[in-house]
Amino acid sequence: MAVETEVTQKLVTEDGINGLPVRLIDQNGNITGNTISTTAQSVIIAHPLSAATAVGPGNPAVLEGYNGICQMILINTGAGTATIQLEGSLDYTNWFTIGYARIDGQANLARSVAAIALGAAGSGSDKQVFIIQDLYVYVRARIVSVVAPVSITANIYATPS
Repeated sequence: MAVETEVTQKLVTEDGINGLPVRLIDQNGNITGNTISTTAQSVIIAHPLSAATAVGPGNPAVLEGYNGICQMILINTGAGTATIQLEGSLDYTNWFTIGYARIDGQANLARSVAAIALGAAGSGSDKQVFIIQDLYVYVRARIVSVVAPVSITANIYATPS
């Protein structure tokens, strides 16, 4: 049984929401945005960057209604380094630097809006976890700079507000 919700887009799943892929469909039947999925705990998972190798913005994650706890994991599995900026938008046109705090292995959490440096993979990957502190409808990770080959992945996990 398909579930559809009409706003300006349709939200379509195959048999429901828990654990199944979700697609946004425009009025012409074209898929828009990223594929997102949810789990039984009502966590939305989005993938703004997937093995990205060049400077530029990732795909925005739609977080409307999912501004409870919002975390982003950045991973570099390449031999080079990269700088990543977290950005948010209310209208999908104007993008702003957003505040975050790194939470993995940190004794004291500190708010920042600075670009994030991802190191070389070394013995596997450079992984960093952040809690997003500013609420926006759309959130993305933008690669600002790269040195040597990189492979950047960004995943967002968000709970309902």
